[in-house]
Amino acid sequence: MRRKVKASWLAWILCGAVAIATVAGISGELANSAGQDNWLAFAASLMFRLLPLEFALVAALILARQPRNAIGWLLLGPASLGPLTAIAESILLGVTEAAPASTVPLLLAVWFDGWAWLLLIFPILLIPLLFPTGRPPSPRWRWVVVYALVLASIFVGLGSLTRKLTPVNVPAAWSVENPLGIIPDYTFFERYLLTPWLLGLGILTVLCVAALFVRYRRAAFVEREQIKWLWYACAVFGVVYMFGLPIGGEEQYGLLLDIWNLCFNLSLMAIPAAIAIAILRYRLWDIDVIIRRTLLYAALSGLL
Repeated sequence: MRRKVKASWLAWILCGAVAIATVAGISGELANSAGQDNWLAFAASLMFRLLPLEFALVAALILARQPRNAIGWLLLGPASLGPLTAIAESILLGVTEAAPASTVPLLLAVWFDGWAWLLLIFPILLIPLLFPTGRPPSPRWRWVVVYALVLASIFVGLGSLTRKLTPVNVPAAWSVENPLGIIPDYTFFERYLLTPWLLGLGILTVLCVAALFVRYRRAAFVEREQIKWLWYACAVFGVVYMFGLPIGGEEQYGLLLDIWNLCFNLSLMAIPAAIAIAILRYRLWDIDVIIRRTLLYAALSGLL
């Protein structure tokens, strides 16, 4: 009981911190949008700002009821990405020098900016492996969790050893000297170290998806309904993502690109929502009706 209370309090405290960071981000967005006519782009940006808060809220709800469920703890990774990224960006955007001094806050901000995306990617990859119970399908799959942790540690470790650290998510024409650097430059890192690592990441993706199929084949009726929710949300996200591949980030697509950005963020928000419905079992059995209607409307739209 004490562990449940501690987990719940920790999750709700983080949720509050993420809410404060989200309000601050949205306030800044509103201040910068004065006179802006592109409301679709503005709405897409707001959806992206709300994404960490949704992850935090779902994590808090799950941990309040099931503190031992690893899915709730995994969701805290994407949730913490919002406030941590905001802190790092505030430091990086404050640099105006062409060759800034290697201070500790600046080094930590640039270092975190280089691997922050792992807080989103690895939890999302591990969720299919552990969904919905928070454990692998069988003890034989536990090594995949260890493999994922080793893979993430390798990327963070290698990225921490380049001689120069350059911001990734913030436009900057400068870099700082890394006192721990032994890898010559980022080109060497990308050519000889990053490519094998990406291959390992692809293997991890295949293993995690395969684990969900294995679990579904062995699962009872209730667990199968829970897995269907995750499948449905991931399928919607995959379809939206595939439609966006031809247009990419090309500005000449204009309105079409803005619509896709909005749909992409909404489809991404559907994943934690589906996880909450599946694990908390709120309207769990509605998924079959939703799937049938989606297939019917998709077929009718295709015919039209």
